[in-house]
Amino acid sequence: MSKVDKLREKYSVTTQTFNKFVKVDETPTKKYLEYLLKMWTQKSGLITSSTVLIEYVLKFDELLPYIPLKDIYHHEYTNFEFLVAMVEKAEEVKEEKTFVREEHCEIILENEKYLLVQPTTIRGSLKYGANTKWCTSSKSNPETFKRYDRDGILGYLIDKKESKFNSFNKIAFYVDHKVPGLSGEITMYDSMDRMIKDHDLVKNGWDEIEVLEVITVFRYFAFTQTKKHRAKQYLYKVHESINKIDFDELKNNFEKLGDKNTEIIYTVKNLFNKLENQIKNIL
Repeated sequence: MSKVDKLREKYSVTTQTFNKFVKVDETPTKKYLEYLLKMWTQKSGLITSSTVLIEYVLKFDELLPYIPLKDIYHHEYTNFEFLVAMVEKAEEVKEEKTFVREEHCEIILENEKYLLVQPTTIRGSLKYGANTKWCTSSKSNPETFKRYDRDGILGYLIDKKESKFNSFNKIAFYVDHKVPGLSGEITMYDSMDRMIKDHDLVKNGWDEIEVLEVITVFRYFAFTQTKKHRAKQYLYKVHESINKIDFDELKNNFEKLGDKNTEIIYTVKNLFNKLENQIKNIL
């Protein structure tokens, strides 16, 4: 009798559930099948559905390199809450070990006291916005980060010493691309997502010189990034305009006119020649 058949006899679960567990356990030896069956028959508080149970067992297998207690049949794992905790801890360890900050953020300013970064991906925003109430650092709503990143410049200031008062160890900065020049307003939020001003930073442990340096550096960074953003938008418009040209239709209309010396043909050809020369000079 095969392992699967023996387990089918051993555990009283519906055929549908049993087959579901067999299907999701893709290991050659059906390594997790008995654990799934055993935990399902126990149905502890956190196991609200077979989907939840399967989700955490599959995560356990995926994160096995980052889990110290690798034997899922160890008595500790008979408590499903323990499995959940181990999986969540393993996710944190994996994130820390595999995170390459240059791939997920731009370092604006860093010294031994603090770090000022621009998150460029949702993963970077989640890491540096961890333990805050910022909507841009929400796992459940990544679209908010994408919108802020598209419409302006986002910055996270982090006190490495964690020595500031109240909720001021992490500060979010934001400048909308519509804000003009170097004098535009910077919107700031503490880690509880409350809007603050520069004097609030000083009152809650940030040195005046530090505040001046950070705000000045971020303001200039935002100014230069906004110039790049506007340049990109212009080039996108140029690309869109050129891409609208139907070159087959253009050729057909040239051929319909027949006379290569007509004024309109000469004008269009001259325009394309000029465009070609300008592009060569630019690129």
